Amino acid sequence: MWIVLYLGTNRNFMQPQPLIELNSSGAAVIAWQLFLQKNGYNVSTADGNFGPQTQAATMAFQTKNGLTADGVVGPGTYTVAEQQGFTGTAVQMADFVGIDVAHYDSNDGANPINWELVKQDPQNIKFVFVKATDGASGPNSVDQTFATNVAGAGAVGLPVGAYHFYELGSAATAQASNFITNTGNHQLLTLPPVLDFELPVAASAIQQTMDDINTWLEQVEKAFGKTPIIYTNPNAWDALGNPSGFSKYPLWIADYNSSIAPPVLGSWPQWAFWQFTETGTVQGIVNPASMDINHYNPASGILAV
Repeated sequence: MWIVLYLGTNRNFMQPQPLIELNSSGAAVIAWQLFLQKNGYNVSTADGNFGPQTQAATMAFQTKNGLTADGVVGPGTYTVAEQQGFTGTAVQMADFVGIDVAHYDSNDGANPINWELVKQDPQNIKFVFVKATDGASGPNSVDQTFATNVAGAGAVGLPVGAYHFYELGSAATAQASNFITNTGNHQLLTLPPVLDFELPVAASAIQQTMDDINTWLEQVEKAFGKTPIIYTNPNAWDALGNPSGFSKYPLWIADYNSSIAPPVLGSWPQWAFWQFTETGTVQGIVNPASMDINHYNPASGILAV
C-alpha cells in the first residue's frame, strides 16, 4: 500500500485545478515549482511555499508565453503549462518507514538493539541502513557495532544497507577502500551502499570535493555492483553550489523543516528516501528520542514493495 502525495494537476483529473499565488503553500505549489525548475526558471528550491521568487518565475513564464504576467497560476496559465508537459508529479510515500543506526544507538554496543522489537514497532519499520565506516583510518573509522547490527536486522528479515560518513580532507580512494573492506560480505547487504555527505565545504574546495565524491561513488559502485545512494542535506549540498551532475545516484535527503515534502536538490527529479526526523523513538532501541526515521518513495524502485 502506498500513501500518495499528489503534487500537481492533470486535465484528465475531474477535480478543478487549484489557484495558487503569493503566500500559497502545499503540494500544488511544489508541483508548479518543479515544472518551473525543469523549464529553466529560477525558483531556488521546490519547498511548497509560493514566495516572491516563485512569483517572479511565474511572471517570467507568463511573459514568455504571452499571458498576463500577474504571478497567479490559474486556468489560463495551467492550460499553457499543460501544453508544455505539465502533468503534475505524484510523490508516493510508502505506508511504512525505515531507520538508520550507528554505534551510539546502542551505547557503543553496551545495550544491543533488539531487532525483534524493532520489527514489531507500530510505525511499521521495513528497512534499515547501518553505519559501517567513517573517513579513511583511525580508531573511529569502523563502526564497532556494524556487523552485529547487520546480522540482527537481517535475522528478522529487514532489508539492510551500509553507509559511509564522508570526511573532508581525507583521500577519496582511501575512504572508499575503508568502506569496501570493512563491510564484509556484500551479499548480506540487500540495499545499495550509501555515501553520507553532510559537512559544509569551503568555496575553494568545491571542485576537488565534487571530484572526490565521484571517485568514491565510482569505486564503491564497481565493488558492490549496485548504484550507490547519496545522503545529504540542503545546507551541505548548497555549499557545493547545488551541483546537478549526480542525479544518476538516488537521493536520500535529510530535512526536518518540511511537513509536506523536502526541497529538491540539484537535478534530482525526486527523492528516494527522506529522513524527516532525528528525534524519533523506536521500540527495541534504548536511546530516547534520538532516532533517525525515514520515508520511502516507491517510485524510486529501490525496495521490492
